[in-house]
Amino acid sequence: MQCSYGCGKEAIKQFKTGNWCCSESPNQCSARRIKDSNSKKGKRPLWMSDWPDGVGKPSPNKGKTLEQLYGEDKAKSIILKMSQNAKRTNININEETEKVRKEKLSKIAKERKFGGYVKGSGRGKKQWYESKMAGRVFLDSSYEVAYAKWLDDKEIQWKKNLIKFPYEWESQTKYYIPDFYLIDEDLYIEVKGYETDKDKAKWAAFPFKLKIMKREQLKELGLEVK
Repeated sequence: MQCSYGCGKEAIKQFKTGNWCCSESPNQCSARRIKDSNSKKGKRPLWMSDWPDGVGKPSPNKGKTLEQLYGEDKAKSIILKMSQNAKRTNININEETEKVRKEKLSKIAKERKFGGYVKGSGRGKKQWYESKMAGRVFLDSSYEVAYAKWLDDKEIQWKKNLIKFPYEWESQTKYYIPDFYLIDEDLYIEVKGYETDKDKAKWAAFPFKLKIMKREQLKELGLEVK
């Protein structure tokens, strides 16, 4: 049995790949080393010498410009068409993507039985907020930011709630995390733009004092919310 790497020597070891080698390691075979060296230089290795022309060889056009390949006039024509197609494609993709996105949102709203669409709902502006009462906290919507500022102005001791509470929904255990916790009042606050049947289930199962602050309640506090 001869070495599979083409050195012509008698093989002494077979590897898991099925190849036979004249040495304990393929790297010790002179033909294998030449093959690796040629591969790095972009040349066809010895074991590809009987392959059809063009297979395994670097492209002869690699690195050439459109002008070098097609001439200056045709290159300008190709570039112009590419630019026009790119602009046309971008417009079509954006319009189609926006249409599909709106259809998906509408379908989800119907399936989940949302209690009416509220402009801006589901797109809460998430941001960090520096509170003089609670420190630096991450808030999930402009409603939460407005309420947090109101708490700070009234110097009410509060913190962003991170504790999750279990509840049952569609025969599965889910977890609910209210937005705020008012320390002195021992009261949890949920800020909502709209409510769903799932929200009602989590609120009904909540074991502590909980107050829901919707847009109307926030406006009653004098907050400017949309």
